[in-house]
Amino acid sequence: MDITTEGFGYMLALGDLAWVPFAYSLQGLYLVNHDPGMPVWYYAAVAAFGGLAYAAFRGSNGQKDRFRRLYKTNPELFD
Repeated sequence: MDITTEGFGYMLALGDLAWVPFAYSLQGLYLVNHDPGMPVWYYAAVAAFGGLAYAAFRGSNGQKDRFRRLYKTNPELFD
């Protein structure tokens, strides 16, 4: 939205080069300095949940893609 209304200016460049890397790495830096002490099964559960969420994301995008392709070729099916 910013680039469409204001163009690529100083604030967008500063955010892309400074704020985004800082904000994305801050959580990892905290975990390196403060060990949460979680059991191994917890990390496995988090990874499994992330995999399930990714599968749901890909599945829903696949459904959307199939619908758009079908609607483009046969729009009378959806009347």
